[in-house]
Amino acid sequence: MQLKNMMQIGEVKLQETIQKLSQNKAFLKVFEHTLKCALKVQEQSTQATQSLFKALSVPTKKDLKRLEDKLNEVEHILSEVQESIHKRNNE
Repeated sequence: MQLKNMMQIGEVKLQETIQKLSQNKAFLKVFEHTLKCALKVQEQSTQATQSLFKALSVPTKKDLKRLEDKLNEVEHILSEVQESIHKRNNE
């Protein structure tokens, strides 16, 4: 049997299995529960990581973005001050 034929048979069998499972209410209930649990674990993991970073004083992406925005604002103000000084010196 050629590899291409084996792959086609495998795809057909996989589709059949998915079709059967999608019609099985017990499977769908367990699958839904599993997904809910996985999402809950993901959320708890995210919260634990954030708490750890906070305890270690590690800045978050949001913190770094705020800092970057503030630095850009300061840079703009300093540029205006520098321009003003330059104009006064040329008068």
